[in-house]
Amino acid sequence: MPLESQLFSYRELINEIISHFDKKTSGSLFLFAKDNMLIRIILDQGRIIAMACGNNRGMDVIPKIQSITSCRLRVSMNKTLKEGDALPSTQDIINQLQSKSELNPSNANGPIKNITSDQIERALNIIESELIEFLGPMGSIVWEEHMEEMGKLVSADGFESLINQLAEEIGNTEKINTFKKNIKSKISNI
Repeated sequence: MPLESQLFSYRELINEIISHFDKKTSGSLFLFAKDNMLIRIILDQGRIIAMACGNNRGMDVIPKIQSITSCRLRVSMNKTLKEGDALPSTQDIINQLQSKSELNPSNANGPIKNITSDQIERALNIIESELIEFLGPMGSIVWEEHMEEMGKLVSADGFESLINQLAEEIGNTEKINTFKKNIKSKISNI
């Protein structure tokens, strides 16, 4: 199966993992994140039997997954990776992923509020303005590139993913947190 072109936010990724659990999928989930990070989750009838990321195996992969702000996903029916160390139940793993650490910069300022259709343009203007504030004139170019890549945004998850991707362009953790906090504060007031 070809690589999905859609970028998944962290929340969308967890929902996708849950859907494969519910469908009792057998095979491999490949998560392709920025910085060439590849995570592989092996499922046997919906049960997570192994996880790998570089030299990390088993529960050591959880922090790697939690560090994802957005990723692409590919599903393969080939398991090939052998069952690893005994893992907790799949539901326990999903619960741990859903309780992503508040210390992670991608989640430091809480989720973005739901955006109604009449607020989309205003929210986009806020995000673009903040990006230019942080990146200067290059912010306009970065904005155009990301908007072409993202397409039409209609959900809070889509906005969350956009904000996280733009934040990665900033690079500095302190500035990233301030960028996200400013945007979420301004959007909550529209």
